[in-house]
Amino acid sequence: MQLQADIFIDYINGSRNTAEEKFDKSELLTLNRKIFDEKLTANRGVRAIDFSAFHPELVAVSYDQNKDAPLLAESVVNVWNTRFKTSSPE
Repeated sequence: MQLQADIFIDYINGSRNTAEEKFDKSELLTLNRKIFDEKLTANRGVRAIDFSAFHPELVAVSYDQNKDAPLLAESVVNVWNTRFKTSSPE
């Protein structure tokens, strides 16, 4: 038995999204700030980002190897606290 789901129904709020509905600009994402540590993350690509289920202000970011400095650690994981406006990871 296969269940059929209507992808145009918002099952959480119980409304049907149609093309005629106005786009609510108040729900757009905005840039709050950029978080980086030039010393630890320079020339490293971001591998993964994860958020804490218990503390939503904490963000863990893993970075790839720095190709320009092969003697440094292969990867780095920084935990950022978005509650405070600090420029360094936890």
